[in-house]
Formats: sequence, C-alpha cells, structure tokens
Amino acid sequence: MSTISPQLIAVGDTLNFTVSATDPNSNNLSYDLVSAPSGASIDATTGDFVWATSTVGTVDVTVKITDDGTPNLSETKTFSITVLRPGADLEISQTDSNDFVAAGNNFSYTLTVNNIGPAAATQVQMVDTLPSVGFISATGTDWTCNQSGNTVTCDLATLAAGATANPITVTVLANTSGTLNNTATVSSSISDPNTANNSSTETTTVTSSNQAPALFAISNQTVSLGDTLSFTATATDFDGNNLTFSLGNPLSGASIDATSGEFTWTPGTTGTFNLTIKVTDDGIPPLSDEETISITVSAPPAPNQAPALDSIGNQSVTLGDTLSVTASASDPDGNNLTFSLENAPTGACIDANSGVLTWTADTTGTFNATVKVTDDGVPPLSDEETISITISAPPVPNQAPVLDSIGNQSVTLGNTLSVTASASDPDGNTLKFSLVNAPTGASIDATSGELTWTPDTAGTFNLTVKVTDDGVPPLSDEETISITVSAPPTSNQAPALDSIGNQSVTLGDTLNFTASATDPDGNTLKFSLVNSAIVASIDATSGVFTWMPSNHGTFNVTLKVTDDGIPPLSDEETISITVPSPVAEANLGITQTDFADSVTTSGNLTYTLTVNNAGPDAAFNVTMEDSLPTNVTFISATGTDWRCAENSGTVTCDLATLAAGAVNPLTVTVSPTACGTLSNTARVKAATDDPDTTNNTVSEDTTVNCFLSSDISPSNNSGSIRVEPTKNAYSQGETVTLSATPKSCYEFSHWAGACEGSSDATCSLTMNTNTDITAHFSPKVLTLNTTADNGTIVIEPEQAEYRCNDEITLTAKPDDPNTHAFLGWMADISGKENPRYFWLKEDMNITAVFGELGLTVTPAKVHAKSGQVLQFQANGGNGNFFWATTGGDIQPSDATANYTVPNEEGVFYVWVTDGNRFAWALVDATSDETSKDLLVLLRVLPGALNLSVGETQTVSVKGYRIDGTSVDLTAEATLRSEDNNIAQVDSDGQVTARAFGKTRLLADYRDMQTDIPLRVRDDTRVLKVEPNVLILHEGATAQVNVYSVSSLGAKTPFEGAKYNSRDSSIASVTQGIVKGIQTGSTWLDIQAGETSLPIPIVVRPSLKLDITPAIATVEKGEQVHFSVTGGQPPYQMTPHRGVQRQG
Repeated sequence: MSTISPQLIAVGDTLNFTVSATDPNSNNLSYDLVSAPSGASIDATTGDFVWATSTVGTVDVTVKITDDGTPNLSETKTFSITVLRPGADLEISQTDSNDFVAAGNNFSYTLTVNNIGPAAATQVQMVDTLPSVGFISATGTDWTCNQSGNTVTCDLATLAAGATANPITVTVLANTSGTLNNTATVSSSISDPNTANNSSTETTTVTSSNQAPALFAISNQTVSLGDTLSFTATATDFDGNNLTFSLGNPLSGASIDATSGEFTWTPGTTGTFNLTIKVTDDGIPPLSDEETISITVSAPPAPNQAPALDSIGNQSVTLGDTLSVTASASDPDGNNLTFSLENAPTGACIDANSGVLTWTADTTGTFNATVKVTDDGVPPLSDEETISITISAPPVPNQAPVLDSIGNQSVTLGNTLSVTASASDPDGNTLKFSLVNAPTGASIDATSGELTWTPDTAGTFNLTVKVTDDGVPPLSDEETISITVSAPPTSNQAPALDSIGNQSVTLGDTLNFTASATDPDGNTLKFSLVNSAIVASIDATSGVFTWMPSNHGTFNVTLKVTDDGIPPLSDEETISITVPSPVAEANLGITQTDFADSVTTSGNLTYTLTVNNAGPDAAFNVTMEDSLPTNVTFISATGTDWRCAENSGTVTCDLATLAAGAVNPLTVTVSPTACGTLSNTARVKAATDDPDTTNNTVSEDTTVNCFLSSDISPSNNSGSIRVEPTKNAYSQGETVTLSATPKSCYEFSHWAGACEGSSDATCSLTMNTNTDITAHFSPKVLTLNTTADNGTIVIEPEQAEYRCNDEITLTAKPDDPNTHAFLGWMADISGKENPRYFWLKEDMNITAVFGELGLTVTPAKVHAKSGQVLQFQANGGNGNFFWATTGGDIQPSDATANYTVPNEEGVFYVWVTDGNRFAWALVDATSDETSKDLLVLLRVLPGALNLSVGETQTVSVKGYRIDGTSVDLTAEATLRSEDNNIAQVDSDGQVTARAFGKTRLLADYRDMQTDIPLRVRDDTRVLKVEPNVLILHEGATAQVNVYSVSSLGAKTPFEGAKYNSRDSSIASVTQGIVKGIQTGSTWLDIQAGETSLPIPIVVRPSLKLDITPAIATVEKGEQVHFSVTGGQPPYQMTPHRGVQRQG
C-alpha cells in the first residue's frame, strides 16, 4: 500500500481520495477501514475514500488492505485528517505606474488584495520581494508596512470575506536599465483553500535616461493673402528616438505632417499670427521641444509688370582673354531681379544678382547667347536680349627691343656731345628712342637715335636712353649713362717721379717702399708698374710698393706715374731688386690639451692645439693637420689668422707666417657620438726648413663615458629597477647590474633593450655604448580554485588563466533546486551574497556550501509568557506544510503559523510536516516577563547601500524580538566594512564611500551577525559634451571636448575619453577631432568611463571655392585686389613669382 499523506480539509467539505496499492502476486485486493471518524467510508474494491466533514479537529484513520491469496495477507496504513475552520481565499494583483521607465526615475507598484471568502482573513500579510531597485516608500491605508533589504512587508489586522483591502503603493527608484520582475505574495492566519492566486508578478522595463529632442530654428514667416505658406520643420534626437511633429495652437486650416514636419497653410485674412510648432520623441518619458513663430499675412500685390533689360549689344574678345560685361535692368514694380543665360556657349556664366557676364572661350568663332532678366513678382516676368560674341585669335606675343650698349660719355665744356643709340627688335617692330631724366638741352632723334647735347656747365650728369617698340603691348629697353663735362684744358706739363733707386729684400720678408712724384699743374697722379716680371703691387694713389719674394735672384721692375691732364703725361724709373739666398730655419712644435679628460656624449669636446716657432727664422706657409678620432662629429675649428677646413675627418688649418719665438693657438671642437677612449693626433709643418721634427706631432687621449637609460612597462606603478652602481655616466667596459622588482600584484616578465630576451629579473651588462633598457612587468597569474558539493559555481569571465586585479563574479547554483539550496561561501571568502563580486588579489580557494532542503522551524526554542502570540516559520521542505501543537492554539498559513501559548506553565511543542519530514519547535511557557526581550533576528537597515564616491549615509542596526517588535542596537552593535578602501563606517553608523567598487557592511551583536551589500558608484560628477550637436561641411574639422562638471558647476577636462564614429565614411574622428568626409548624418559615440555619450553629426556639402578676378593684367608695381567666396574659411593665399601679398 502506498504511503497516505496527512490530509487537510475545511469543515463542511467532503474529503475524496483513492488509496492505491499493488500486490506482487496480482491477487485481488479489498479495502477496509480499521478506525475512522463517523460517516467515513471506503470502497472495498476501488479504495475510494469518502468523508463529509462536520467538526474541526484532527482524527487518525487506519486503512487495511487484504489480498485473496492463500493465506490472506494484509497491510495497514494510518494517516491523519485535519479539519480546518472555513478558509479565506486571498487573491493579490499588482500594476506598475509605467511599463517603461527611464533609469534614474521613480515609479511605483500598486498592490491590491481581495478576500474571495468564504471566511474573513485575519493577520493578513503582504510580502513584496523587490527586484534590483532603490526603495523609497511603502504606504497603504490600514496597512502597517516595513522594509528590510529588498523585502517589503505590510500587515493588515483583518479582511472581511468579499472585501478588497485598500491598495498598497510601493515607490522605488529605477537604478539601471534592464527588465525588472517584482513578485508579491499574500497570506493570513486563516487557511487558504486556493494558493494559486496568492502571488503576483509584474514586469517593468527600465530604459536609459531619455534626452529631449532638439528642434532646429524655424524663424518667422511671411506669406501673401491667397498664397500657401509651406516650410519643413526639422529636428534631431540625441537618443535616435522617433519624432512626431504637432502644432501647439493651430491656425484655422493650418496643418503639419507628423512625420516629415512639412507645414502648410493658406490664410484667409491678412494680419500677424502666432503659431507654436512642437516636436516630441517616443522616449520614456516622452520629451519635446517647441518654437513659437509669427506669420505675417500681407495683402496680395498689384499685378506684376515685366522688367526692362538695358541694351547690351554684340561683344568681341581675343581668344584666351575673359569677356566681362555687365547687364543692367530696371523693374517698374521695384521687384528683385535675377539674371540668367539661355543657349549660352559652354563655360559662359552670369551672376544672378549683379548681372556680370563672364566667359573665357577655348576656340575662335562667333557665338550667340541670350541674356535674360526675371523679376520675383507674381507671376514672375522677364525680358531678354540675344547677343553675338566674336572670339578672335590672339596676336603673337610681343618681344621687347634690345638697346645696344652706349656706355658713359665725357665732353669738354663748350663742345657738343654727339652719340648715336642703336637697337634691334626681334619682332621687327618700329622703334622709337626717347630720353628719361635728361639734363636741360639734351635731345635724341626718336627715329635715328642720335643723342646731342651742348652742356653749359661742368660736372657729371646722368640720363636714361630708352627705346620702345610699337608692339602690343608696347615694350621697351633702356640704359642709364653718366656724362662728364670737364672744363677746357690748359697746356699740360708732365709729372716728375722722385728717384727710388735699387732695392734688396730677404727671402720670406716683404719689401715695402713708397714712390713719390710732383706735378707742376697740380694734376692728380696715378702710380703703376710697367712690364713687371714679378708679382708685386703698387697703390695707384699712395705709391706704396709691396712685394714678398718667393725665389732668390735679381729682378727688374719699372715704376710709372701719370697725371690726368690733357693729354695725360707720365714719368717712370726702372729699378732692380735683389733677393739674397741665405738658408732659413724654423723649429716648429705643437702641443695639445683636451677639455676635459672625461666627457659624455651629451656635450662637446674641445681640443686646444698650440703651434710654436722656436726659430731662429720665421716659418712660412704653416699647416696644421688634425686627424680626428672616429665616433665624433666635427663642429668647428678656429684660431687667429688661421684658415681652417674639415674634410673626411681631417681638419686642416693654414697660417701664412709664424715669426720666430711666436706662439699661435687654435681650438677644434667636436661632439662625441659613442662612449670609449678617443685618441686625437695633430701634426704641424711649414715651407721653411724645420731642423727638429720630433716635436711636430702630438696625441691626446680622452675618455667618453656611457649613458644608461632605464624604464618600466607598464608605467602604472608596476615595478621598479635598481641599478648598481648608480651613476650619471659609466666608463667603457664597466659592469652594471640591474634588478627588476615587481610591485604588489605584478611579476617580472622580461627585459627589452640591452637585456632583450632575458627572463631573469637580474641582468648584468658591460657598458660599451649608450644603453636603453626596459623592464616589463605583467599582472600575476593567480590560481582560482572552486569546489561545490550538490551544486556548481559559475565563474565570470570564464578564461584559461586569471591575473591579479581581475574582477570576478561567482554564482552558486544548486544541482537540483528542489532538494538543495545555497547556504554561503567558505574558505577564502565568506558571506551569503550570490552572485559574489570581488577583485582577485591572491591565490584563492573558494567553496560554495549547499544544504539539503531539510525541514526546520524558526525559532527552534522560545521562552514565552503564557497567552503570548508567537509566529513560527517553516524552512525547507516541499511546501506542503501541516502544522500541529501539543498545547495551545495554532493558526497555520502555509509556511508560517501563529501560535498562542497556553494559559499554563510548561513545555509545549509546535511541529510541522510536509508529508516526508518533520520538524519541531520548543516553547517554554512561563509567567516571567523576560521572555519578551528574546531576540530572534538581527538586521541592518536599509538592506543595501548604493552610494557615490564621497557620499555618506547613516545605517541602523535593529534586533527583532519573538513578538515582532524591534529594538535599536546601533550603539551596541559592532559595524565594520569588509573593505575599508571602498567604504568606511564609524560607530554611529555613518558610512562614507571612498572608492569605486563593491563590498559588504557587517554587523555583530553578541552571538548574532548579519551583513548587507554595499556598492560605490563613480558618479560624483556629471559629464558634459561640447558641442552636443556637430554641423560641419565636407573637409572641415571640429574639436569635441568632454568635461567633468562638479556639483558646484566647475568644469575640468575628462581624461581618457574614447571616440567612435558610427559611419566613418561620413565623418571620421581622431582624438576628439571630427572631420566631415561626405554629406550625410551619423552619430559620434563617446565613452567616458562607464558613461556613453552619443551626439549627432551632420555633414553638409562643401561650398565651391571661387576667386575673383580669375585673370588680372597689371603694370609692374600696380596693386590688384582679389576676393574669395565659398569653401571653408580660414583661407590661405600663396603669392607666386615675386608677387607680394598684403592682407
């Protein structure tokens, strides 16, 4: 026989069920009642049990089943039947204030409880298990509501049969976007025959915060009476919502297309009318923008009269030139006029406003074009004229004539100067001579070019002779000459050269003497050398003779003096110069110093080279050669009287003469390019014999130290490098040891640079060159081990390996939710939060503990006063609960039961069964009052904290007694934060959010503990984008800036924003600079931390760039003004071939 579970039934109802059994021998079975209440029966063949109840209570029934085998065998089963008072069928329903709500907004649930009956319900309780929202309030007339964590509990003393309780309104805050499911249940102390309607779930969709659309400016409008006004309103929505256009105060007959925004109205009367145009999005909540405009309706104009086009006439132009002619017209009505061309040749155009017709033809011939002018009257009327344009071939370009050289002229006062200018012209044009800035009386024959002038005063005069051809355009050439007019001469007398005599000079020395002469006429004298066999010189004015011989011997030279009389006369003397041939010696030496002996590649190295002559004679043609070392860059070589040059690493310096006993230093400056030892060698020599060459060469060694540059990657405090020894620079060959030390959460990865490829955190290297080295660190690879019996742990993200600072989410799931439930975390984490969020900082072993859904009663043991009403809760089980007691009155309601302690002292048991398991609670009844203070529950209120960085909120700790009353334990309890870096709490319960993250707030009181989740948001500032709409032309750029705005309105640039164009073919973006690519619209997505900020981009066509005039012919030095239209300012104009730009 199958087990018969305890039965529950309301008094007055009939209990019907079938007892089932099987027989292994397939014998026939018969059913019988061994013990049963009066009126109960069972069908002997089918096992159908029937009992019409009439009294309340619990009775035991024993059923016996017997087979017809030999011998007859039987089995008995005993079960209980509990007859309950008449039940109250409670029903709950709920609605939300809005099925769609924007994140950050409040909304409410309205919960309605009905009692279908038949009995009145007492101790009615509504429990609302809130989704992930922020609790604000819970109210309902006659209801007493409390909130703990995400659970709202409302109690009502009684609800009559057939009555509907006053609704409960639970107001909450939508935190983040997503789908919210709110579940509410109702129960009472009276049995409920139908629990299917005791629960209700409402789904609400939370959307991102809606932004209002933006209506583009429309401006005021005008229209003539009888005409139809038509324009299109346009708008944009930052969220991409659908937009609907409407009229706020529509005029009679006015309408607007809700989708396209096209407005039309044909007014019936004149006047000025106001109209509001509104655009509304379909966001949640729907938002709108509007503009009120005025529409002026004027009387219809008088009948239009046609304009009159002034006569233009036929035109002609040379091929390659631009025809420009201005059409003009008048209109009797004063209407606006528009010029246009019809049947015009290709390329011809006319300015619609100014009437300027321009055309640059590309072929010769005669072409017709019709110039038309049209007014804007109603209807528009026009006038036109057809003209012919003749394009003639351009003439051959003219070439300038060439004036033959004339040269300066001289003439004696009183005589006539006559000189003929000549010229040629490559085009064979007719030439015409003229004078420019000529002295008085000077003239030139325009045709023959004969220049004549009889001066009347002595002096020097300038004039310009110019020749001009008759080409198109006429071109010219010119020459400016000077004419010297001298006084008439008297009879000239020759000058007299003073005697000089023969001279001698030592080889290597310079011969200097001064020739002198006199002139009886006082003329100006000029000295010169005649047929000189030596390379000597004489000053023409002072007569100073200079010669440095290069060979031994005797040399003749003639000195001559000449006056400037007419005619010029002279005197001369030939002298001999003897150069004896003694043997000269000069003992040259060179020394060298460097500055300094030890340098680095970051500075310059200077060598000071000192050349000395120990004599006995002067040294001639001295040469110093400095062979620079490798790994240097030459900078300069200087020294008094030295001439220096560098070629292929050798510096050569020449000195003409170094006197005996003289010293002449020079400096050579170089820049080392590599570290090591540099050896610089310098030599000196001369044309003069050197008796001792052992001191003609010198070398200097210099040490160039090496640099070591070290860095870490990534640079966000991932580690450090210790360098031993620590110096500013290192000697070549010196050994340096580098040790990489990771910071917390990091481990050394590898070296880059000089220690490339090494995975050892310590690297030794020999300094032979400037060295760069980088130590790379990576987050530690950590071990995350999870275990779970009777369940699984889901790790997000799921990846092959985990590193330090990874954000981990653990979700514990029982294998069978019907048999096991998650109890909490053990090992390296604790608590009951599920899912559990944390940052991985070390190797972790985590265990999820699942418990069997056994059956327990809370509280399990109670000291209570006689007559006190207690509430017990069944935990676990299969939900099919039956309550009973060994004394006192019990009022069950599914998983809860209200128990009235008997009016006598003693120990009583309250027990519950689900048909498979049993659980008990012990009640120690006493007349002592102290039992009422027994705490059974500890809670932190509110049940969860969601703060911003820097925000504070005060929490309280409450203890709940067995009778449901509470006591404030904030001062006695110990409060602490699981992670003080994220949030801190003081002894008064004030919680301060310090940094972005998640943690838990713990409370301890005596042997009781509880906790609540605590999340800190990084939203202390509001983000703002400027501009919030981008409208730009093709090819143009614009900067987008993201600011963080504090609560006081202070703006600071937001660092690290990321930008993305949804369609890069329309607009591209690089580091916040947006460039228009082609006409269209798209969106710019800006990611600033956790916040997404989309703004619309509209790209308009680029305007045609034009410059006026397109061709300009001007005279040299003449200014011309250009104007630019279209394009995208600012403009840049580049001059070419000597043109100077102004403005």
